[in-house]
Amino acid sequence: MNLEFASLKGKVVIKKTILSLLGIAIATGALTGCEKLTESFKTNATDSQSSSNSVKIKFATTEQTGKFVIDPQFDEAYSFKEGLAAVRVGDDKSGKWGFIDSKGNFAIAPQFDFVGSFEEGLARVGIGQLPNLKWGYVDKNGRIKVIPQFASAGSFSDGLALFSTDTAFPRKFGYLNVDGNFVTQQEFANAGHFSEGLASVSYSYTAGANYGYIDKKGAIAIKPQFGFAGDFKEGLARVAIGSFSKGKWGYINSQGDMLINPLYEGAGDFSEGLACVRLGEGANIRWGFINPKGEMVIEPKYLGEGFERLSYPHMFSEGLAAVKFSENKKDNWGYIDKKGQVAIAPKYHYAGRFSNGLGRVLVETENGMLWGYIDNSSQMVIPPYFLTADDFSDGLALVYVELAGGGRKYGYIGR
Repeated sequence: MNLEFASLKGKVVIKKTILSLLGIAIATGALTGCEKLTESFKTNATDSQSSSNSVKIKFATTEQTGKFVIDPQFDEAYSFKEGLAAVRVGDDKSGKWGFIDSKGNFAIAPQFDFVGSFEEGLARVGIGQLPNLKWGYVDKNGRIKVIPQFASAGSFSDGLALFSTDTAFPRKFGYLNVDGNFVTQQEFANAGHFSEGLASVSYSYTAGANYGYIDKKGAIAIKPQFGFAGDFKEGLARVAIGSFSKGKWGYINSQGDMLINPLYEGAGDFSEGLACVRLGEGANIRWGFINPKGEMVIEPKYLGEGFERLSYPHMFSEGLAAVKFSENKKDNWGYIDKKGQVAIAPKYHYAGRFSNGLGRVLVETENGMLWGYIDNSSQMVIPPYFLTADDFSDGLALVYVELAGGGRKYGYIGR
């Protein structure tokens, strides 16, 4: 892509001070001094200048809307969660991950080979490469809270996280608490995140293995009986009677009672009082929305996305849901309200959910397919100049851009 670029106002907020790295002694569980950052990171940090000099992209903007709060400079990055964002400095082979704050300062210096986002005050971090990769957890000050020791580790939810020490597949999983203590045995073939006090689990990898739910002590709360079981959202969980792909889907409560009968070929989670459900097969697949009583509030007439159109529409967020209206035209995504009325006409190649008052949309421009952001009146308030764009989170959105001097980097824009 060959673009002309207008300079941005604002300044780069990666400080020139080089943060030292904590060395981690996995075998002993001790912290063993400091290491210097790689030469590539030192160059990146000390050469930082104001964005009017260092970063030029094709993005004319105002001071208020869509300006870069953190200039595009990262080789990979995640959205902000709980005030911090994971970013990688360097390529996917030798680069290291750390965490920045909302001003772009490194809160935790780049030192990890793999990371996840912060959840409930902890982030999972990986040291090493496969097959010797080990996962543990750090807090927001960069202190190791759980020594890297697991072959697999999940994010925390309801105070518990998945783990496995099995290096060979198939793995068995268990759950640990924020202190690193095991709450359950490592006995589950498939396991989900805890949500509203329960987690879905199965005990076998064999075809036809049933899913049930355990409580936070590891006791069976709902006996295994479903072909698949999702997380609880707004008091209900989607479950399949029969197989995941061929069964019928309904919804249960936390006591295991089937409150919405399994009538659907597919189902999504509840959000803002509505859940999408699928009827039909093949070319006749259509998605609609039901309420917690199982009443069809929005008739099934929208298309799915992805393989055989099985992926469901976006959940409702800020009163709107992005849906696909038609298969016959390229600009076929728009938004509906909770009554099923068209709130924003279908004129986008793809549309994401609304967050912080904005929805990300993919449009065709003279420079190709690019992402921008609209408000709920369909006004394009942040122009489409991004190769990829995430939803706003913690007031910032992660975007991926092509730089004037060549190369592509991740940065963060404001509302």
